[in-house]
Amino acid sequence: MLEVRDIYYAYIYGWLNTIFEVTDTVLFRPELELGNAFKENLTIKEYLKKHYKINIEKLNIMMDHGIFVSDELFKRFFGVEKNLPNLIKVYDVLGVNYGLAFDVPSRLQLQTAIEIAVSKFLNIEPNEKMIKSVYPLLKPQIYKLAETFLSYIDPNDKSLKPRVIKNKLMRLMKEKRELYSEVENLSLQTVNETLRNLEEQLRIKKSQGGKFVLIPVIQGLYLEHSKECLRKTIDLLISYEEFLPEKDEKYLYIAIGTGGTVLSTQEAEMINNLLAYGHEYAGKHKVKVRFHILGWSSPTMARKLRLDLVYSSDSLSVRRRAVDGKIYMLEDGKLRLVEVARINPESWKCECPACKSFSSYVLDPSGKRRNDVRFVHSLWSIKKYIGEIINKK
Repeated sequence: MLEVRDIYYAYIYGWLNTIFEVTDTVLFRPELELGNAFKENLTIKEYLKKHYKINIEKLNIMMDHGIFVSDELFKRFFGVEKNLPNLIKVYDVLGVNYGLAFDVPSRLQLQTAIEIAVSKFLNIEPNEKMIKSVYPLLKPQIYKLAETFLSYIDPNDKSLKPRVIKNKLMRLMKEKRELYSEVENLSLQTVNETLRNLEEQLRIKKSQGGKFVLIPVIQGLYLEHSKECLRKTIDLLISYEEFLPEKDEKYLYIAIGTGGTVLSTQEAEMINNLLAYGHEYAGKHKVKVRFHILGWSSPTMARKLRLDLVYSSDSLSVRRRAVDGKIYMLEDGKLRLVEVARINPESWKCECPACKSFSSYVLDPSGKRRNDVRFVHSLWSIKKYIGEIINKK
């Protein structure tokens, strides 16, 4: 997951080609430079050629609508409202290969309800970014759920901290029938709205002759809801012939989110169940499915997920850690996050594309943009780590 400026700095410091060696696809989110390209009616690749003399023809581009990109911010970037028709238009004008569908993240809506409840209890301002991410049609339901959460917090217990309250509420969702019922209803609503949006986007894309592949995102807080979402998603994709452009096989491309957090064992099991179910259900319809995991926030996911059922994933972590002056290192079958300042350059031996030619940048602890090549090293290390796990299995 990169920004346009990351491509620019990779180019001016000479390590752009190392990106091509570790990945064939990058993920962009809405940002000002992409908005400029859209306003000029240029694809991302045309924009980079025109303004920076940069050629990235070797790269495929995936784009997300940006769940935390508010309507106001989206309009400031692209000059149009953030809605289903405009999102399809943005993807098409920018010439992306893959565009993530406008979904309604189940977990985020639930976390926002908890955030509102905790903020009211503590009489503090809630997280503005989360509040703006609330899906408009679900706003009354989310605030009602927040009030229900409040009723389970002892108003006389002023010693409660935000994390303690949130953990307590997550536990009570499984124990209290009324609370479970409201959360279950929210889960179903996010699935229904996600599917409704998907069908509308598929219809718009078909009518406009969109050239990119639309990638739906599976939602649902409970396995039975997510399975329903996945089953109906596959049915919709087949009915609109939304296949990857492959010669010999028919492939669907579907994403499953992680919330960008470290997965619990229960969450990982749910994703594994969905992966297996999706392959089985698609197979009954004589098609194949490629699953994309959204938000690969921690390498430990590789130990929890059925990697043999996963096709691709995106990660912001390697870029963030690069900025922090840290890299992932593979040692004795384990992946460790290490500060480059602690590494002895004289004993450093690494065969990754970044270190072969730019080890001085990789090991320079400063925060200069040339040193962002560290994310190439980390991505290479993670891919090697994943490969070893798959081979062992």
